[in-house]
Amino acid sequence: MKKFALSLILALAFVGSGSTAQATVTLTLVSSASTVALGGTLTLTATVTGTTNLGLTWSVNGVTNGNTVQGKLSACTTVAPLKCTYTAPPVNVPNPNPVTFEIVSAADTSVSKTTTATVTDSIAVTLTPASASVALGKTQVFTATLSGTTNTALDWYVNGVLNGNSTQGTLTGTGLTRTYTAPPVDVPSPNPAVIKVASAADPSKFKTADVTVTTSIVVKITSPTLPPTLHVGGTVPITASLTGSTNTLVTWSVNGVTNGDSTYGTISGSGFSVTYHAPDSVPSLPTFNIKVASQADPSKSATLPVTISGAAACTSSGNDAVLKGRYAFHLGGFNDTGFLAIAGAFTANGAGGITAGEADTNGALGAHESSITTTASSYSVGSDNRGCATLVTSFGTFVTRFALGAVSAGVATDGQIMEWGEATASAYVASGEIMQQDTAEFAGGLSGSYAHRDVGWDSSVPGRLACAGTRSVSAKSFSAIEEDCNDAGTVTNATGGSGSYTSFDANGRATETVDVGGSTRHFALYMVNTSYLYGVNSDTNPVLEGILVQQTVPAGGFVTGSVHGTIIYTDTGILGTTEGYADFGVASANGTGSLSVTEYDFGGGASGTKTKTCNYAVSKNGRTILSGTSCGSNPDIVYLTSLNTGLVLGVNDAVRIGSFAPQTGGPAFDDGSLSGTYFLGTAEIVNHNAEAEVGIAKPSGSGSLPITSDTTSITTQTPDATRDLTYTVNSNGTITTTASGTTIVGAVISDSEFLLIDPDALTKLYPILLVGHK
Repeated sequence: MKKFALSLILALAFVGSGSTAQATVTLTLVSSASTVALGGTLTLTATVTGTTNLGLTWSVNGVTNGNTVQGKLSACTTVAPLKCTYTAPPVNVPNPNPVTFEIVSAADTSVSKTTTATVTDSIAVTLTPASASVALGKTQVFTATLSGTTNTALDWYVNGVLNGNSTQGTLTGTGLTRTYTAPPVDVPSPNPAVIKVASAADPSKFKTADVTVTTSIVVKITSPTLPPTLHVGGTVPITASLTGSTNTLVTWSVNGVTNGDSTYGTISGSGFSVTYHAPDSVPSLPTFNIKVASQADPSKSATLPVTISGAAACTSSGNDAVLKGRYAFHLGGFNDTGFLAIAGAFTANGAGGITAGEADTNGALGAHESSITTTASSYSVGSDNRGCATLVTSFGTFVTRFALGAVSAGVATDGQIMEWGEATASAYVASGEIMQQDTAEFAGGLSGSYAHRDVGWDSSVPGRLACAGTRSVSAKSFSAIEEDCNDAGTVTNATGGSGSYTSFDANGRATETVDVGGSTRHFALYMVNTSYLYGVNSDTNPVLEGILVQQTVPAGGFVTGSVHGTIIYTDTGILGTTEGYADFGVASANGTGSLSVTEYDFGGGASGTKTKTCNYAVSKNGRTILSGTSCGSNPDIVYLTSLNTGLVLGVNDAVRIGSFAPQTGGPAFDDGSLSGTYFLGTAEIVNHNAEAEVGIAKPSGSGSLPITSDTTSITTQTPDATRDLTYTVNSNGTITTTASGTTIVGAVISDSEFLLIDPDALTKLYPILLVGHK
């Protein structure tokens, strides 16, 4: 440091009365530095000449030896060299500043010497981060540093308020770190808020940081994900979520009215889980919004469109006990955005209540798994075993209609089901099956060999995709998987696949992973029993639903003789997106590799009959290949599940799927071969423009065929429709009706099963294949 010396020689001449000369005292005072920081030190050096008395009085700003305010002098020596150490105040600069150091000679008190030094405030404060953004109710950590003072105390402020408050946000913590918590409801004013940290030693030494408090509130309706169409008087649970604020209060409204009203329906409950109750009549504006908004920031909201229908969910009632126990179900079809499949299980209490259940979906809604909301789900069944069920999940509410049968001990074990949406362009048109589960078989899992058939949509083509195959199952592992797939007309075969599955839960649900043909698929499975399962995959693409059927394999495997006698087969498909097909045939197999077929084709607004002869070859795993020049250019592939029974995969551009079953009750059939009460339903929905139907048929055995059914499509919806047809069963088991004239539109499969091309749909682009069971 630069040193300087101020020297002043004061010569004092004392002239006495006799003019006698006196001694002259001279002082010099030197400071080792011109500045010193708070709490710092410097050295003062003095010299005394002209006297042998070296005594000095030292002072700071007039205070002998200084003090804590002006700074202290210490370690002052009384023999040469004469030195004193100055220690500046630790906290505040003295007043005045620069400080004045003075020495006074003890030999002559009229002689003094001064020098000065400036006490500098070297306090430095930093604050990080210099800026930040934080949502309402969220936190941000700030860290300070302090130097230049031994007083480490800091004062923290938010918008000028010491430690902040609930309006500006609060600061908590100790030492050099504070956590800023933004207000929970409203942003502070001003915003960005100013965080200030100042030295307690010198408040003029401070740093600031800006923190912008954002209204990052996000409100979402999490279920249902599908905008519901409700019948008058119907209900649907709605759940929401809110992030970005600790104030979680929300307000619900229906068509702009808080909690709704009798015109547009009402909201019951509060918070994030409420139930909407549809009005008792259709309002003048049948489609409107239910809205949930943040009370902290009402501009943050989410809406759910709702459409109210005038149709009752179900006119049947009084026979609810026929549906009791655990049931698995599946639905496959289309809405206006594409293919959509659902598989699940529920428990019916025999009195109209759903007490447990879960479901999986994939397709237009994406892949989801959800429990069934029992408090909002219900069913009813009429005296003819037709009924309806409303199944509420987090991914949507499904209003279904069904026809039940195979009644044992007063409880139905089988049925056909369909989605009962509205006749609108966005309706979900779907059909499927419902079957009672054997819960005792859940724990044991699967074993043996199984055939499977899946159908759905490959969006990468895009087009219809169907697969059929077989696998061996042991100890939750799959092996020896062989599979044929038809992807929009491109057929491939893959072998050597493998996979595994998990344990089945209380609803009969398990998940499986299958690797075959270089691709991996993931399915949710729902067990009816160990012989029959429904499935829907959870992959993004392709989207598939299907069945898994246990094979009854002869000793040594299937052989050519496993296919013999008279067989009825069906298949459905679609060419492109404009022509649906529903076909069936009567085949006669000789058991040695030759098959003669009469096939009845319906589709594209036309029908026809053709005959052909095919060769067939059967592999040990049940894979059956048809061939021959007179068999057609694209003969089907069949995977047998037992003798004369199997799953059909078409290999032409229509990507057909179907079934293969022995015809019994012959060889000669007549009208009496078709009698009793059958539940029936659409075998498959191949396009959004197709029609779904479920109902009850009661052929008399003498030519009368009354049918009561429900039908739905995107253009029409007819509940409780009745048709009184007259039928004839031909000697080969085929069926004609008065509605079809001389056209064969069905066939008797056995005394408990028949198939029928809906005569009312013969000329439609998408004919309906109905399958009836007792």
